[in-house]
Amino acid sequence: MIQNVYSEHYKNITELNIKGKKALENKDTLLAEKFFLESIRKYNDADSYYQLGNINLKRNTYNFRNLAYEYFKKATLLEPHNINYRFAYATLMKDFAKISAIREFQKILEIDSTHIPTYLSLAELKSLEFNEYNNSVRKLSDEFYASLQDYANKDFYEAENYYLKALKLDSTNYEANFKLSLLYENAGKPEKGIPLLIRLINLKKDDKDIHLLLGLLYYKTSKFNLSYNEYRKAIALMNREEKEDFTFNTVKFLIEPLYQNVINRISEIELKKFIDVYWKVMDPLYMTDYNERLLEHYSRVVYSNLHFSVPKLGLIGWKTNRGEIVLRYGEPLNFIRLRPSMGENGFMMKTEIWDYEDMSFGFTDMASSGNYLFSWPSNEKDKVHSQFSGNTLDYINTLRKIRYSFYEPKYEGPNFDINYSVLQFKSEKKLYQTDMYFNYLIDVPDSLFNTNEKIKHKIGIFFFDKYYEEQLKKIDSIIINKNEKDKYVNTLAVSSYPDSGFISFEIIREGDNGTYSNREDFEIKRFSNTELCLSDILLSKKISKEKIKGILRKNIYFTPDPLNQFSRSDSIYLYYEIYNLRRNENGICDFEQRISIKKYKEKSESGFEKIASAVSNIFGLNDDSEIIVTSNYKTLEDSPQIILQLDMKNYLPEKYSITITIKDNISKREVSSSTFINLSE
Repeated sequence: MIQNVYSEHYKNITELNIKGKKALENKDTLLAEKFFLESIRKYNDADSYYQLGNINLKRNTYNFRNLAYEYFKKATLLEPHNINYRFAYATLMKDFAKISAIREFQKILEIDSTHIPTYLSLAELKSLEFNEYNNSVRKLSDEFYASLQDYANKDFYEAENYYLKALKLDSTNYEANFKLSLLYENAGKPEKGIPLLIRLINLKKDDKDIHLLLGLLYYKTSKFNLSYNEYRKAIALMNREEKEDFTFNTVKFLIEPLYQNVINRISEIELKKFIDVYWKVMDPLYMTDYNERLLEHYSRVVYSNLHFSVPKLGLIGWKTNRGEIVLRYGEPLNFIRLRPSMGENGFMMKTEIWDYEDMSFGFTDMASSGNYLFSWPSNEKDKVHSQFSGNTLDYINTLRKIRYSFYEPKYEGPNFDINYSVLQFKSEKKLYQTDMYFNYLIDVPDSLFNTNEKIKHKIGIFFFDKYYEEQLKKIDSIIINKNEKDKYVNTLAVSSYPDSGFISFEIIREGDNGTYSNREDFEIKRFSNTELCLSDILLSKKISKEKIKGILRKNIYFTPDPLNQFSRSDSIYLYYEIYNLRRNENGICDFEQRISIKKYKEKSESGFEKIASAVSNIFGLNDDSEIIVTSNYKTLEDSPQIILQLDMKNYLPEKYSITITIKDNISKREVSSSTFINLSE
């Protein structure tokens, strides 16, 4: 008899429940709700409670969420082993009762240890806790703060463990792979997330979010070329609005404080062209296939969007106050988060303090919404206060005008230094062009390759005119034998038309990608075809008509020294070229050569230096003393080569300036050229 009653009971529940679900399929929520309520009234069945919970949850208001909570709770109490009911109940509690939610999730795993959504939910909760308490301290007194890092680290390992368990059950799970990679990035372990994202890309290549995060992880592990490729793929997958925001709006916001007048008077199309030029100018290394500065910008945007976005407020990370600071100045050297606490004058709100090499910023979550705002001093009557004593709001308003951005170039390998100089002569083969010789010195031991006998370097020279159009590009490579000598001197020769702009001299060392890059204003000299002019002055220890490494001018080879470093016992050769001397009626050129040698002055003297100089004069040791040698020459050549040997054995070790002045005795015109020499014992 009891069994028959139960069967009839179950039959009626099924019929009402099915009618409610069919109404939901037809998008008639009110009718569905009526059937489920009727089923509950008659039979108190768990599934109808569960369905009503889902209906109210979708209405997404505070009251309806409370109602959904009660429905899920009743469904779970009626059928405690039903994973769907308990999972919905636990998931709803994540936002307001985390401890209870965790307890419910753990009960699900006791029922079914293979339930992946539960592992992911637990991992998410622990990840949020880690992000919240990482680098956090709690104020104990005016002088003492307690670190909460141990608690944060525990949350990290628990979150990692839950994600790994989910991946053990399903290695292709999108959420587990992606969010674990993000957790690793947050924890400063980007290298551990890379293989997880590569796995996802192999499964799903058209997801921009995967490429963006992978690009950031590659960037943080100094795999810049791979990072750039991932960002390009992500941009290609963005819709028009996303692409505009990522590649244009972020840059316009960045440069606006410096170029506001330009931005205000040009069209959007012209602004985009302006931004293209801006990135070209800001690129610190032209030899690579990517722009290091643009790559840093993309990484700052991705980092900000991942860390500072507040979806419930509709805030994109780079548009927040913290996002702006990262966009302008990069990630802080260190930061600390002060937990909220009660103070003497009110409630001390959660505050972050960011430190840079010469700047500090404070951000306070004044509304406890997750949106941290620039800190400012509160009034005595305020009930809530920032825990940062400075006024970041006023500070950033000033800083935008005087330091709108900061970037320290980052390369795939270590930075190293070289010495180089440039010598310019009138081109021997190309009319109206100038021959330039880039002479550089590399310290051979400055390398990580102790076991290799040879080290390959890639050399690049790039010249841009004042409109930032590339006028010159030359790339070469050299191989240095480490056992050969301690210092390697080489020359790279290029020819170009005269112009002014800026030049970039770059070297990349193969193997560890060690990098040298120097950017400076530069003028390619104009040597007239008719008027008297003079080349640069070349100082050399060795000249030869036989081929040697160095500079070749009219069948004569010279070995330059980029530092012009010579000892007093060295043979010092001085070489220069004169162009366009006038001839007399007999076809003879007649000119005067004046050589001036005096101590080199790096800068204007200070008051103390002037006093010291005056004392020296009393004893006949005047630093301004100058030796001038004048000679007269006659030649059949109107553009002669001049080679002189300097004897500086009697000079004290010092830096000297050397000036050559040529006077054409026929045209009465004069030209000069100067260099310096570092003289040692």
